[in-house]
Amino acid sequence: MNKFGQYSNADTVRFERLLPGPIERVWDYLTQPERLATWLATVSMEPFEGGKVRLEMNPEELPDIPESRAVIVGEISQYRPPRLLEYSWVDPQNPQDPPSAVRFTLATEGDSVRLTLTHRRLPHEYLDKTGAGWHSLLQILESRLTGQETPGFSELFESLVKAYEKRLKDND
Repeated sequence: MNKFGQYSNADTVRFERLLPGPIERVWDYLTQPERLATWLATVSMEPFEGGKVRLEMNPEELPDIPESRAVIVGEISQYRPPRLLEYSWVDPQNPQDPPSAVRFTLATEGDSVRLTLTHRRLPHEYLDKTGAGWHSLLQILESRLTGQETPGFSELFESLVKAYEKRLKDND
């Protein structure tokens, strides 16, 4: 499986990962604040359609992102445990940017779980960094689920951002 995100159109990046199951365990890593904090952010989430989501990224882990970009808010548009979660992705410090949407789908495949993450409606200028960012975060998630060590976000991100810049340029 190709670990790199695929740019499916001018505003979307899509990832697939085959993760160790069961599906309920992976779902917990997408929805439970204590699990989300191990790979994504400190999160508060109202677990229902229409519920609010607030992600607070650790600025120490994300030195390349100004502190004002360390908070994301959104609203859950689809919540179907343990298979589908989608919410809007809004940077309150940049209200001129239209809301994007992050969608996680899970499907059981034997003892594994196929995670598909799609981030759509992204401004073009964020596509490369968004691709490198989700790739890094998914690598951390996979390491949490497998019990393996992985570098921190910043190290992973820095090792991937140039590759995503090139992939995006080649995709244009």
